[in-house]
Amino acid sequence: MKKLLFGFGSTQVLLALLISGQTFKTFEFEQVFGSPGKPRTQWRSGASGSSALHVFDGDRVEISLCLLEPTTLSIAGLQYSNDGNGDQVDFWIDEKYMGTIYTKSASGSGMLWNVFSQVGRIGDAVTLSPGKHTLVVIVVKSDCHGLEIDNLEFTSDINVPDELFTCESKFFPSLKPTACAEKMDSPQQRRLMG
Repeated sequence: MKKLLFGFGSTQVLLALLISGQTFKTFEFEQVFGSPGKPRTQWRSGASGSSALHVFDGDRVEISLCLLEPTTLSIAGLQYSNDGNGDQVDFWIDEKYMGTIYTKSASGSGMLWNVFSQVGRIGDAVTLSPGKHTLVVIVVKSDCHGLEIDNLEFTSDINVPDELFTCESKFFPSLKPTACAEKMDSPQQRRLMG
């Protein structure tokens, strides 16, 4: 069934997805830590899931995609916040480069962590065989303060159940953490956050 919707911005994306038969999936980055309200996943009222994952230079998130049949997949967008210099984030799937995004520099003395921006499509669509695939999101370059990543949006030509589509996620902190990352990950900070 094809539906037609008219409008601007995300409504146009929805229109294109409905016409093309694509399904839309969203991965919330706070899932990596199980829930919001932790040092790396502080509450954010402006985030789609009320929280975002704070990442720093060298940090990496691996998202496992479990597919039951051949699937054509695109990264439709990333939502992030930044309060500092611009950042570079790379995306890889099964060790193949997909694309890079560059965040905008913005300085609000800490007040911009709750102001989220959207980056559109990242790289080209890929066709994946049935089985488990690994999408890697890595912060290649960032200032001491890093950035917060809220969610990653996908389109797929197959409607895979959510619990299978992103079947596992892992966080790997940088082997050379910034001073800001060390402070956030300190035992004292973890105690403050409960």
